[in-house]
Amino acid sequence: MGGRRGAFVSIFMILVFTCPCLLGIVTASTPEDIVIDGNLNDWSADSMMGTDSNGVTLHLTWNQTHLSFGWDGTDLSSTEGADIFVYLNTSEGGSSLSSDWGFSHVLPFAADHAFVLEDSSYHAILAHQSSGWTATHEENTATDVHTFPGDRYIGWADNMVTEVSVPWSVLGDPTQVDFVIWAQWQDAGNVWTSFPSLNPASSNGAETFTHLYHLSDRNLSGAPNQMEIQTANVIDKEDDALNVAIVFHQHQPYYKNKLTGMYELPWVRVHAMTEYVDSPGILSQYPGTQVTYNLVPSFLEQLVDYHRNETPDIHTDFARRDWPINPDGTVAGYPNATDLELHTMQFQSFWNSGWIYNVSAEDPNAWVMPASIRYKEIYDVTLHNLKPATIMDDDLLPAQDLLDLQVLWYLFQFSPDYVKGEYAPFFDNPSTYNGPSQTDQGLMDLFVKGRDYTPADLTYVIDQQHSHMANVLPMYSQLAAAGQVELTTTPYYHPIMPLLMMDGWTFEDGIRVNKDAWPDDVRTHLTNGMDLFEAELGFRPTGMWPSEQAVSPPMVQPVTDVGIQWMVSDEEILAKSTTLGGGSIDVDDATQLATPWIVEGDAGGEIAVIFRDRVISDRVAFQYGSMTPEAAVSDFLSYLDGVRSDLLAAGEDPSEHLLTVAMDGENWMFMSE
Repeated sequence: MGGRRGAFVSIFMILVFTCPCLLGIVTASTPEDIVIDGNLNDWSADSMMGTDSNGVTLHLTWNQTHLSFGWDGTDLSSTEGADIFVYLNTSEGGSSLSSDWGFSHVLPFAADHAFVLEDSSYHAILAHQSSGWTATHEENTATDVHTFPGDRYIGWADNMVTEVSVPWSVLGDPTQVDFVIWAQWQDAGNVWTSFPSLNPASSNGAETFTHLYHLSDRNLSGAPNQMEIQTANVIDKEDDALNVAIVFHQHQPYYKNKLTGMYELPWVRVHAMTEYVDSPGILSQYPGTQVTYNLVPSFLEQLVDYHRNETPDIHTDFARRDWPINPDGTVAGYPNATDLELHTMQFQSFWNSGWIYNVSAEDPNAWVMPASIRYKEIYDVTLHNLKPATIMDDDLLPAQDLLDLQVLWYLFQFSPDYVKGEYAPFFDNPSTYNGPSQTDQGLMDLFVKGRDYTPADLTYVIDQQHSHMANVLPMYSQLAAAGQVELTTTPYYHPIMPLLMMDGWTFEDGIRVNKDAWPDDVRTHLTNGMDLFEAELGFRPTGMWPSEQAVSPPMVQPVTDVGIQWMVSDEEILAKSTTLGGGSIDVDDATQLATPWIVEGDAGGEIAVIFRDRVISDRVAFQYGSMTPEAAVSDFLSYLDGVRSDLLAAGEDPSEHLLTVAMDGENWMFMSE
C-alpha cells in the first residue's frame, strides 16, 4: 500500500481484543442482526455512538458472527472522500502504531489486525506480522484480487451511508474488545474527527489517541452506546522494543584568527544561546528521555573564550563601535564605519531564520505572521540575495532603522524559552549552577519594546549574550550528573585521525601525498581534548565521535589508550568493512546495521563502534526541521517500526539490537519557537 498512502482521507477504527475480564455488564440490544443495504433504519437507537460537529454519525453493533458499523455523512466514492480503517489486537503482540496512511498515529493499544476501506475498489483485512502490516483478504480491482470476506455498502454522493460487516472469524474470534475511530483528510492525513470525542482531532497531522470504547465480552447482551470509555494505558516500552541511540554532534570549527584575536565567523556565539541551550533545555522537561551529546573541544574553547574574555567577532566588533547619540540617548547617526561596512552589516543582519521576519502567504505551513513586525518592515524595504559585488546596490537604511535591525538581530539570537525561564526549574539551582539566572527581564522588555532602540539597548543585548554563554556547558554537565545524557568528545581541533596515522597516500588522479605517520599528533589531540573536557565539565568521557566519523584500524590503539571505550561512525564505513573472517557486511540488513560491533586495532586494542543509520539520521538533520512536528514524529516512528519489523522477520529479538541516529545538533537553526 506504499503507493497509495497519503493520497486519501482516512477514517480509522482501531480495536483491541484481549482475554475476558470481570467488568460490569449492561443489558441491551446485542446481539443484533443488520442488513447491509445502505439504509440505517434497521439499526437500533442503542447502536448510535454519537454525531460529531461535521454532522457525521457513527453506529456500531455486533452479533455472534459479525462486527458491523455504519458511518453516515461521508462520500466514499469521491477521491476527496474518506477511507475507513479497523485495527484489532487478538494476542499479546502487535503494533502500537497505525499503518502509515499519510501518518502513523499512536494507538491506545497494540493492534495486530486491521480492516481498511478506501472505496468500493479497495478494502482489505490486514494483519500485523513480523514484516509489518500485510493484507490477508482484500478487494482490489487494480490487481484483480477479490478475497474480501465481509459484506459492505459504500457511501456515495447520493447516499452517504456506509455499512460494513466483518466476520469475527477473520479477526481472531476475540471476546474482549477495545476500539477507537477517527477520520483524516485525504491529502495530508490530518485527523478531523474522532470517536470517543475525548480523543484529539486537530487536523494537524499525526495524533496520539488516549481514549477508547471498552467491551468486556461480546458474547453477552449489551447496548453499544453504553460501553465504558476508558483512558488508554501508556505503553512505556514493549518487551521486544528496539533500542535507539540518539547522538547530537555539537561542533564548530575553530574560527579565531590568532593574529588579530578576533573570530572571523560568529557561529559559536550565534548558536550558543539558541540551539545549544534549547536542546538540553527541552530535554530536561522530558526526564525519561536519554540522549548522547558530543561536545567538540574546539567548540568548548571558543564558548569559554567568548564568555570569559568577551572576545569580539566580525559582527560584535561592528556593533560595539560608538554610535553618536542625542542628549536624550537616541541615535544621532551611524557608528564609525566605512560605507562598505555599513552596507555589509545591513545585508548580514538578515542571516537569521526566515520565520522571524518573512512569512510567505503561499506556504500552507507558514506562520500566520512573522515573529517581529518591525523586523519584517525593515526586510520589506531592503534588498536581498545580494553578492559581494552588488552589496552596495541597496540603499542604506536610516540610522535608527539600522540600529533597530541590529538590536533585533541580536535579540533573536536568544532562545525565547530560555530568556523566559522555562528551563530554569531544572538548571537554576544555586548549589550546582554558578551562572546568571536564565530568566532575563531586561531582554524580555526589549523584545516587547520592538523598535526605537538606543545604542545602550544594543550594548545591553551583547553584554547579556556573553554573560549567559556561561550557562551553556553547565546545562549539559547537570544533565550528565542526573544520568539523562552521556557526554562524549572529539580530538581537539577536529583532525582526521586516519590521515594523521597514514604514511602517505595516492589520490585517484595519481597525485601522491608523501608524509610520515604522525601518531604523536593523534595522541596530542586526544589528550588535550580530554583535558579541556574534564576541566570544563568535571569528568573524562568514555565515548567519542571521531572527526567526520572517520575511522581506521591504526587509530584504535591511541584512542583506547586515553580511555575511550566506544565510538560512533557511519554506515558507509561499516559497508566497506569486513568481519574478522573476511566476510562482507550488508548495511541494508537491519541485523547487521542495528548492532554494535567490536573492532580490533592494527596495533592491538579493542573498541566498540556503533554505526549510524544514515537514512533516518539525515531525515532528522535535513528534513524534519522544515516539516510539522506531527509529520516528522510520524515519519520517525514509522521508520523505527519498520526496522523493528525487519528484525522480527529475521527471527531476531529487537530488544537485543541498537539503531543509531546520529547527526549535527544545530542544523535546524531553531529548536523552540
